[in-house]
Amino acid sequence: MNYRKARNLSLILVLLGIFASLFLFAFEEITALFIALVVISLALIICSCVVTIKFYRCPHCHVLLPIRSAPREYCPSCGKKLGL
Repeated sequence: MNYRKARNLSLILVLLGIFASLFLFAFEEITALFIALVVISLALIICSCVVTIKFYRCPHCHVLLPIRSAPREYCPSCGKKLGL
C-alpha cells in the first residue's frame, strides 16, 4: 500500500469511528448495542492509527511522513520526490 492510499484509508476509518460514536448519544441506557458501538468505534479509530503508523511512510527512506500537515511533494527527511 502506498502512502496516499494509507492516508485516505486512515481518514475514512477515523471518520467512520467518529460517526459510529455519535450514535451513542441516541441511547438512554447502556445496552448490548451500546457496548457494540463503543467497541466498533474504538476498533475503527485504532485501525486508523495502525494504518497510519505502518503505511504512511516515505517510499525511499521509510520514515513516517508528517501526519498533521498537508500531503507533500518531497520527503522532509531524505528530500526525494514522493511521486504518485
